[in-house]
Amino acid sequence: MKRTVFLMLASFMFFTLASNGEKAEASDTADMVNDTVVPYNEQMTGEMPDDEYERAEWYGFVSKELSKDRCRAVTWKEYCTMIGTMISLKDTELGTQWQEIAKLALSSDEEMVRDQGCFALYRAAELMGEEQNDGGIRSVSTNPHLLPSNDGTLPFSWNFVPFTGEDDTWVYEDEYEGLFGSMNYFTAAVMYCQYRMSLCSYETLYDTRTDIIGPLTVEEAAISVLRLYESTPDHAEPFWRAKIDKINEEVSLVGEPEEVTAMRQQIRNTETSIVKSDTQIPGETYTGTAYYVSNHGNDENDGLTPETAWATLDKVNHFNFSYGDAVFFERGGIYRGVLYLYDPDGYITLSAYGEGEKPVLTSAEECAADAEKWILWQKEGDVKIWKYYKDCLDCGFIVFDDTTAGNKVLADWSGSEWINEDGTPFDVAASLTENLDFFSDDSGRLKGIMDYSVSNNLPVEDDYYGPLYLRCDQGNPGELYDCIELCTMVATEMEEKCYRGTVVDGFLGTVIDNLCVKYFPMDGICVGPEDCIVQNCEVAWGGGCVQYIEAGKVTGQMGDAINGCGRENSAVRGNYIHDVASSPLIMESYSCDQIQNISFSNNLVERTTNGININDNEMSSFENVSFNDNVFYLVGVSDGMKHDVRSGNIRCEWTACFRIRDSYEYTNCTIQGNSLYYPLQFFYYCEKSLPEMSDNLYVPSQETLGFADIRYDEEVGPYLPTLMNGAEGIIRDVFEDSTSILQ
Repeated sequence: MKRTVFLMLASFMFFTLASNGEKAEASDTADMVNDTVVPYNEQMTGEMPDDEYERAEWYGFVSKELSKDRCRAVTWKEYCTMIGTMISLKDTELGTQWQEIAKLALSSDEEMVRDQGCFALYRAAELMGEEQNDGGIRSVSTNPHLLPSNDGTLPFSWNFVPFTGEDDTWVYEDEYEGLFGSMNYFTAAVMYCQYRMSLCSYETLYDTRTDIIGPLTVEEAAISVLRLYESTPDHAEPFWRAKIDKINEEVSLVGEPEEVTAMRQQIRNTETSIVKSDTQIPGETYTGTAYYVSNHGNDENDGLTPETAWATLDKVNHFNFSYGDAVFFERGGIYRGVLYLYDPDGYITLSAYGEGEKPVLTSAEECAADAEKWILWQKEGDVKIWKYYKDCLDCGFIVFDDTTAGNKVLADWSGSEWINEDGTPFDVAASLTENLDFFSDDSGRLKGIMDYSVSNNLPVEDDYYGPLYLRCDQGNPGELYDCIELCTMVATEMEEKCYRGTVVDGFLGTVIDNLCVKYFPMDGICVGPEDCIVQNCEVAWGGGCVQYIEAGKVTGQMGDAINGCGRENSAVRGNYIHDVASSPLIMESYSCDQIQNISFSNNLVERTTNGININDNEMSSFENVSFNDNVFYLVGVSDGMKHDVRSGNIRCEWTACFRIRDSYEYTNCTIQGNSLYYPLQFFYYCEKSLPEMSDNLYVPSQETLGFADIRYDEEVGPYLPTLMNGAEGIIRDVFEDSTSILQ
């Protein structure tokens, strides 16, 4: 069977203008004048709806006239017009190209079935450059041989006739080896629409596993177009920003949980209890010599008493410690630099002494709250952009008065200059669109290359440093704030002055107790290989530096409070971790066959982008690993720490209290007794094989997603994320947990 339509003398246009030259009614489609979409803020008014169909109307993808009968079959003309509206909103030039590509379909009043919808939407994805983007769930291979041939043939169900005309541009039966084996163009389209997912609803573009040749309704069509639009981070970001605002508003009304308040106060006021003993018990005793460091000390001293304390981290780094020694930092002080001592004997304790607040260790070079350190670089109306008085390495965060962070703006790299995502030259002033936006220009480190990773550990050269620009409309930031800390990368003496961004690098048997580690561009603490303890610490305000660049595209930002728990016999307990760009704890043991005897317990995790992140350990097994009695508060709701959408921090798989991404083998592992308050998402996991769960408290916001399960089954397909109305079933049936409470 074959469906055909006649070519018209002139192609059907996506949008028509009224004869008087005025814009078409907003109720028709997205308004256009001379093929230009009306600006976002003029077209979309009022609050963004939560309902997907209402949001499709809000964007203008479906007209109010069509909405009068949402259940009828949509025509090719209507559906491809919806698609064209969506593409034009993304890029007006692409919208014009779509009119030419789809001109045959745009002239057809033939009703559509679902597999045809997959086909048309897949072709749109290819035009938009999204045909190989995984949409946050998994990659799907594609075939470019799509849409009608020049003989008027429209693709439809299974029994179409291959095109045999003179122009062989569209080869219908050409096969393509993709992720799912050999596919023709049509199968690839259907597969794509079943696996590409919205980053807002977490639903796939189509549910085509049921009636693939059933009528494609107006409602299904509009929602599928919206989901493709929102399957990219930049278009999903407004939806999640709105959710974050709603969660914060909700929490401000109900108030902070008493458990959170009490735990924060307890951790911040923990006293040092480590004492000298004849037996080395990590976290409780030390057996060697005690050394002291104070802001009032002197590096010429012997460091053996509080009265003869050293003054700097540099002195500590260069001292030859012995097994069991301890270093105590005076409370109330701030110690700048990177602590990277490596001792062959190991088992060194780092703790605090004296009275007052925990001593602060930071890689931030200096306090920037000084009016003389900021120069007015550009002023236009009420917009003021300031330049720091000296060049810096890559800056991840700028933290103001320990209450908020500036928003880092990113650019891509052409090999010789910064550019926008569309390839146009990057303009610093034009890109700093909001107050406290900043741009860190250290492009010298790229030296013409298109690929870069900080893991290369290349020595830092002078031209790695570049200007730092900050928009601050109220005036000189150095006068407005009492404390400004720049979380910049640093050049250390270790490894030939390599690019570094971790404050405390651990080693065998390291104990880190009662320290406040903050203002860091990469990681706060890297734990040693085994027998390590991190306890009673505060780790905060870190991350944001560019992790790597691929083919000129900025694709990652760092920011973990504690990186790893080692291979075995280690604990992270009783810490307050907050306001970091990524994870409070990330476990990435690529070289470990087994991780054992590890605990993460009694920690308070607040306003981090995600929670526990177990990632890329495909060859690892876990034995006696526990995540018990922790409190998670507003995970994924870090409204004060916005980042460019290319950072990977879009609200999808990254924003969950527990992110267990790969397949593992668990033996005697538990997630027990945790309280999870108002997160954006509770769990993100890939396999049913999970630690044993029990006695957890789940307290959702009205906007909390629930549980994202991306297991894949050849018979069923992907297990998609679950909204809160299905959360009890996940806890009971998937987690096999009858003791936890969903409040």
